[in-house]
Amino acid sequence: MFACALAGIIGRPLTFLAIFWPANAVLLGLFLRFPTLKNIGGWLGAFIGFMIADLITGNTFLVTLFLTLANLSHALVTLLLIHFFKLDYKQYNKGLTFLYLFGISAFGGCLAAASFACLTVPHLPNTFMSMDRIWIDFGMWWTGEILNVIAFLPIVLAIPNQNTIQNYFQEYKQQPLQTEILLPFFRRCTLSDPYPFFYWPRGNYVSDRCIDLSSVEL
Repeated sequence: MFACALAGIIGRPLTFLAIFWPANAVLLGLFLRFPTLKNIGGWLGAFIGFMIADLITGNTFLVTLFLTLANLSHALVTLLLIHFFKLDYKQYNKGLTFLYLFGISAFGGCLAAASFACLTVPHLPNTFMSMDRIWIDFGMWWTGEILNVIAFLPIVLAIPNQNTIQNYFQEYKQQPLQTEILLPFFRRCTLSDPYPFFYWPRGNYVSDRCIDLSSVEL
C-alpha cells in the first residue's frame, strides 16, 4: 500500500487530487483475492502504509488521517456490500459477476470514499480542498476511483495463488520432452549450409565462375 499510495501522491499535481490512485483498488483486490489478509493486521498495515506515504511527502497529520480514513472506507464499504448481497466475487470472470462487482464498488465504495473526504477534509486546517470547488473535487475523486477500479481491480483478482503456481510447474515438469519436434529442428541446424561458397566441396562453383569471367575478358 505504501508503494501504491506514494506513486499516486508523486504523480498528482500540487493542490489537486490524484487521478492516478491505484492504492484503493489494489487494497480491495488483495482483500478479495487473498481472504487471509482481511484481518486486523491487514487493515492496520494498509492504514500505516497510507499514513507514512502521505506524511513523508509533507502533508499534515490531521489531513493525512482523514484522507487515509476516506481511502480505507472504499474497501470497507465495498466488502460490506459484497457480503450483504452475497456476491460470489471468485467467479468474477464469468457472466455478469464483474459487472455486479464493479457496480457495487463504483456506487458503494467509490461513492463513500469521495463523500467522506468532501464532508471532512475541506473543514480541516491546512487543507488543500476548499468549499468553493467542493463539487469539482467530489466529481474528480469519485470518477478517479472508478477509473482506477476498472484499471487495477481485474489485474489483482487475476493474480494466481500459491497452489495454482505449484500445480503449473508440476504439470510442466511432468510433460514429456517432445523429441519429434526438436530433433528435426536440430538436424536442420547442424546440416544446413548458410554460406556454401566458403566450403571446399563447393570449390567448383568458384572455379567455374573464374572460368566464366576469364572467357568474358578474352
